[in-house]
Amino acid sequence: MSSLLQNGVHAGDALMLLAAIVYALYGVLLKRWNLAITGWQSTYMQALCALAVMFPAFLATPAPLRQVNAETLPLIVYAGALASVVLPFLWIRGVAQLGPNRCAIFMNLLPVLTAVAAIVMLGEPVKPFHVVGGGLALLGVACAQALPRALKTAIDAR
Repeated sequence: MSSLLQNGVHAGDALMLLAAIVYALYGVLLKRWNLAITGWQSTYMQALCALAVMFPAFLATPAPLRQVNAETLPLIVYAGALASVVLPFLWIRGVAQLGPNRCAIFMNLLPVLTAVAAIVMLGEPVKPFHVVGGGLALLGVACAQALPRALKTAIDAR
């Protein structure tokens, strides 16, 4: 927080705020209007929209930076197949099975999993803030999953 106050707000901060607002809107709309389309149809439409948005950026990139080689191919496969097709499809399936409210809670695990991946794959040292922040995120997700069930069980028992 002190860094934000000291350095001010940057364009990336505004983009993150916009992303959070759009994601919240997505969750609300998803809960309100349950569209009768399959996971693959939704994934296909997301891929087409991503292509329409990203293709101009690809064309604007200098040609030497657009090369497909042994270094860039794994990134292209990951972004093009896993992150763009498999993960959205699994997310849509999760929302269909669990509902948008429960799925949104699991988004809080993203920074924890990112930190774990950096620690394991990049050899990042474990710092106290990793442990405290990760523990709080895990506790929050566990509480969000367990407390509604416990309350429902208590209400049903009356």
